[in-house]
Amino acid sequence: MQEATKAVADTAGRQLASYESQIDADERQIKELTGQVGRLAAELNQFKHDLDQETQSRTSLEGQLSAEHEHSRRLACRIAELEAERSHFDLTLQEERQSAAKGIELLLMAQENLKRVFRNIQPEKPAENGDSNGHLLVAAVASDSPTE
Repeated sequence: MQEATKAVADTAGRQLASYESQIDADERQIKELTGQVGRLAAELNQFKHDLDQETQSRTSLEGQLSAEHEHSRRLACRIAELEAERSHFDLTLQEERQSAAKGIELLLMAQENLKRVFRNIQPEKPAENGDSNGHLLVAAVASDSPTE
């Protein structure tokens, strides 16, 4: 009986030692896992903080982008207005140039007509006292011009 009791006591002692070593190992593992949970919780908090900052930055950038799109749209409208205005001014300038060219052409024709008229007229002697003042030339041109 003593041997059986001793054998049972030895077996119980070994099991107890085994359980105590298992408990020590489990306690170490619990401490490690608790440390990991703490680190992971800290990382999670940091990630949440970073996410909040990134969300705020993104919202700010989206607002800026929206404002820039609106500004670009207004600039495009203004450019279209300026191009239409430029086109109008180009047409006006072209009309003015054509009008000026026609005016110059008419002036040149008038100059040629005057040259022909004055070429055919013999200048009369001015009055001796110098009071003719070109009236004789005008009268001569008027009398030589063709009547319509």
